Amino acid sequence: MDSGTINLTNSEKFQYLALFSPVFRAMFFSDFAERDKEEIVIEDVILEEFVELLNVIYPTHKPVSNANIEQLLELGNKFHVDYIMDECECFLMRSDDVETLTKLIWADQYRLTNLQDACIRKFKSAQEIKALSQSDKYKKLGDTTKLALLRRMLKLI
Repeated sequence: MDSGTINLTNSEKFQYLALFSPVFRAMFFSDFAERDKEEIVIEDVILEEFVELLNVIYPTHKPVSNANIEQLLELGNKFHVDYIMDECECFLMRSDDVETLTKLIWADQYRLTNLQDACIRKFKSAQEIKALSQSDKYKKLGDTTKLALLRRMLKLI
């Protein structure tokens, strides 16, 4: 899906979004030009993905799932929605459906330190970590995560 624009037109939505996001709080209630507008335009966001974000934070609290995890991480990070990031991290820590390397990449990319620690502790042998390092995806990990994996490997030897 291509990114587009979203028009927010309900002041109650503004207040609710501001509760969860310092980005929206600043946009709606600080000295930004948007503060006095009745309609706010948000660019570079896919409508369906933004609706998914809203469904998770609104009182219905739609659960995080394999189907929405990646888009929620992106939007939660983009708009600094800590609640979304916490829910995503908890989901990933419980999930066996997402491969460990993908979890480590997301933990690195979105600063999910509890997830990173949990993933690294799951390795029970140096061979597991060595096998992981042979993957093409391994290159996506940052140096800090690679160092943590090396430390774990050294503990296991």
